[in-house]
Amino acid sequence: MNGGISKDMVIVDPGIGFGKIFDDNLKIIKKFKKFRPLQRLLLLGTSRKDFIGHILGKEAHERDGETMATIVAGVMNGAYIGRVYNVKKTVETVKIIDAIMR
Repeated sequence: MNGGISKDMVIVDPGIGFGKIFDDNLKIIKKFKKFRPLQRLLLLGTSRKDFIGHILGKEAHERDGETMATIVAGVMNGAYIGRVYNVKKTVETVKIIDAIMR
């Protein structure tokens, strides 16, 4: 323990969209597995982010399907937690990914 917080309680979130340029967000998702050596739960928060709109020219409320593409990439590279708006769609997507990866 350090500072009263057990290491098991620490989650790593690379902060997609926070102070990053467009390409930075894509690089983080592409290389997400590089966070694995930290041996912590990895969180990917890409839901409806601006970089998705930048690629497709869609408004935030139209980006749920595209968010699922980022969730797939994240889960396949070690993400354990997804911060999303559409929980139902994300759960269904992750169930499919999990079945494929098993």
